[in-house]
Amino acid sequence: MTTQTVFLPTVSAKTASEHDATQTSIITRIFTTVSSLDRLGIALLRVGLVIVLLWIGSLKFASYEADSIVPLVANSPITSFL
Repeated sequence: MTTQTVFLPTVSAKTASEHDATQTSIITRIFTTVSSLDRLGIALLRVGLVIVLLWIGSLKFASYEADSIVPLVANSPITSFL
């Protein structure tokens, strides 16, 4: 029977703490980046909403849109007195 010696690398406490500090700083950077992307996403949603509302509002002044609204306004009980 032969005896085999296995050499396992040992990690000192200093190396492990440096590794944890590096990993923590990477995670912190990731969270900071994601946080700034969240603000960017909210800003893009607001801009998109403003564009859509301006688009719909501007169509009310187009002639084909105004012509299609006439029957709705003429037959409405609320605006029939006008």
